[in-house]
Amino acid sequence: MESQSTISDYSKYGKYTVDDTLTLKIPNCILTLTKISANKYRYSKDSDSNTTELLTTEKSILEIELAPILPITLPSKKSKYIMFNFNDKIYVDANSKSNIYVQFPLEIGLFIIGSNDSRRLLDSFTLDPENSRFGLYGNPDNGIFCNHFDVKTESSGKIQSIPYRQGILKITMHNPLDHEIVVGTLVFLVSNHTMYYVNNSTHVDDLTFTIKQDAGMNSFAKISSVPLECQNGWSVSPQISDKTDTPFVMCEGFD
Repeated sequence: MESQSTISDYSKYGKYTVDDTLTLKIPNCILTLTKISANKYRYSKDSDSNTTELLTTEKSILEIELAPILPITLPSKKSKYIMFNFNDKIYVDANSKSNIYVQFPLEIGLFIIGSNDSRRLLDSFTLDPENSRFGLYGNPDNGIFCNHFDVKTESSGKIQSIPYRQGILKITMHNPLDHEIVVGTLVFLVSNHTMYYVNNSTHVDDLTFTIKQDAGMNSFAKISSVPLECQNGWSVSPQISDKTDTPFVMCEGFD
């Protein structure tokens, strides 16, 4: 991870106006937007995968937003689900609740701000491309294709957001059964979550994980997002996927 002195030299999340030329710098990547003529701009990205694109805008002044986004666009946007494999399994006592915290992987999005304050995703990138991979939850015939991540857990709220790489996610584990449960895998519909940022720090909506049993005494888990209140000074990241009110149910195991 970059040192604090280096992090302070990078561009912060937020909105920017492009007059003639705007340069944004994040680790391993430099973004440049240059005005060519009225309503025409050139966008270039100097990184491992260089990009150059010509833009035609509907407004005479180009406004953009640099913001953390859900980690679902890379290596390609194929799933709204995330599968976490916990490095250390979580033990939840009978008839109890416990909170854990994980460093939530994120991508960075560059958006064009249009009329009526609309957002169009111009580009997205990650500082951890080796962690952008897929996994399957369930059987090969009808399983769920997921964005897959290995994550560490913390039992206290001392976990820190890592600028440009990871935000913070709080998970409440609820076990109303009369025996202990072990959780090693968590799958959820990440498109139901909103991300929030200030400077270079990121939070994401909380998550609840509740154990249930069916009539045959088979255990399953109900997963729901819990919206956060946007605190003073924090901004809401643009949403890149539609939300649904339907909780996700893990019925193919979670240990």
